[in-house]
Order: sequence, then C-alpha cells, then structure tokens
Amino acid sequence: MKMTSLKMLALAATVMFATACSEDEEPVNNTPTLGNVAEVASSDARFSILVDALGRTGLANTVATTNNITVFAPTNDAFNNLFTALGVADLDGLVNALGVDATTNVLLYHVLGARVPAANVSTGYVNTLGTVNSNPLSAYISVSGSTVTINGDANVIQTDVNASNGVIHAIDAVILPLTITELAALNPDFSSLVTAAGVADGNIDDLLADPTSGPFTLFAPTNAAFATLVTELGAGDLNGVVAA
Repeated sequence: MKMTSLKMLALAATVMFATACSEDEEPVNNTPTLGNVAEVASSDARFSILVDALGRTGLANTVATTNNITVFAPTNDAFNNLFTALGVADLDGLVNALGVDATTNVLLYHVLGARVPAANVSTGYVNTLGTVNSNPLSAYISVSGSTVTINGDANVIQTDVNASNGVIHAIDAVILPLTITELAALNPDFSSLVTAAGVADGNIDDLLADPTSGPFTLFAPTNAAFATLVTELGAGDLNGVVAA
C-alpha cells in the first residue's frame, strides 16, 4: 500500500512538473503578418497596372511607408477603360500624355490620409493626398445602401483589403480631379446653387467649370439657404431671385 501511494505521488509530481513547464513556454503566434499597402497590392494580379504606375511615379515607397492611409485602388480593367477613353494604348501612353507630375497627382487623388474601413465610409466630401496650388484636392463619396460611389463614376467593388499601414478598397474606375462646378453638382444639397450659377449673368457657371481658371474659394449656400432667400424676397423661385 505504501509503495502504491509513493508511485501515485511520483506520477502526480511528474504531471505537475510537466504542466508547469508547458505554462512557461512562449505561446506560438500563428497570426500572419500583414504586408504594407504596396506589398498587398503587388500580391494581387488585379492591381498590376496600379503597382506599375506607383513604381514609375516614385509613389511605391510613399504607400509602403506612410501610416494610416486608405487607397481606393483601380483595377486593371479600370485603367484599361481610362486608356480607351483617353485614346492611349497603355500606361506608357498615359504617362506621356499627362506627364509624370500630373500622373503622380492623379494617383495621389486615390489616397486618403487616414485609415477608413468600409464601416466608416459616409456620404460627403473628403480631402485626398492629391493637391492643387499646395491645397488638397477633394473628392465626393456617395453611400447608398451597400453601394459606394466616388465622384459619381467609380464604384467600390471590394472593401477592407487590410495592410499593415492602411486599407485598400478596390474600385472599377480611375477617379480624376473635378472642377468646383462638377463637385458641387454631385451633392444633392447644392442643386439650387448649380441652377443659380447657370441662370445668373456673367457666365459664372462657365468660369467655375473651367479647370484653367482660378484658384477660387466658393462659399456654397445649401438648398435650404436659397429657399430662405426666395421666401424673404418673395421671388417665387430662383429665376425670380435672378430677375430681382
């Protein structure tokens, strides 16, 4: 009986010792390490033209090392559609037509300086890393249910491709910088402003729509602001305001 008890104690001590050793071992981390935005894009064949463009313009390092960015990434089909629309054969033709600086700015127009996952995307204007006269170029995002559209043209077709320094959302068109008039026209709350600019004297709408004019700063009255003005003037409508 004593021998059996000693054997049981020895076995228990062995189990306890083995358990203690296993608790002291370092846990195994099986979570894969995410690459940066440039690396993640490079691993996806759909973005090969984008990756080539980033390399040619020197932006590959920018999207690889800048923290907390969001890239709306045009697919190869998106770029090929742009080539057709511009009458160029390929990326070489695009860079030759626009120049390296303008091509760089177009690519930066697809980048936001913050990590914005799909759950946080909302309707409104956003500042991009593209610039004009050292000021950030704006784009307009429209969210309707599960549909997200940028500048009224590019649709998000895949969201939340995560990278170590940001997130990628795939889009089906290359987005291009817009004029003040074009940006205002995308916002339903500025429809009265767009109408007023069209009926006012002085070709204001043409001036604001001309990408070679400016730079301008526009303090844009909303539809509600115009409705208040129409009521205060007793003008009936915008045409009445202009006539007054």
